[in-house]
Amino acid sequence: MYNKGTGPAIIHYAQVSHAGKPVQRWAELPAFNDITQSHIGNVTIPANTSVTPLRYQGKQLEQVLEVDASTRISLCYCSIYDECWLVDRSNRAQPVNTCRTGNETYFLQ
Repeated sequence: MYNKGTGPAIIHYAQVSHAGKPVQRWAELPAFNDITQSHIGNVTIPANTSVTPLRYQGKQLEQVLEVDASTRISLCYCSIYDECWLVDRSNRAQPVNTCRTGNETYFLQ
């Protein structure tokens, strides 16, 4: 995620789902054993800065890419003025009223 705004992007939560089911930890996806991740929930990204949520280093690239193809990741973030957006892997932010969702769908890492 790249914050191309003029102020900080305050990430309130991340949601990950695989094959339509919520995922709370990468360990729930066996192909993701060798994943290095950034902490992406409750983080502030300064203006003109990016964060890489995942980086893979290992020999199972084909398996990771297969699982990745059916994995959805979205982030909800707000400005310091409480203007909020939901962004997914397409990187097209959609405005939302607030960044709230049920705890059972939060990605815990």
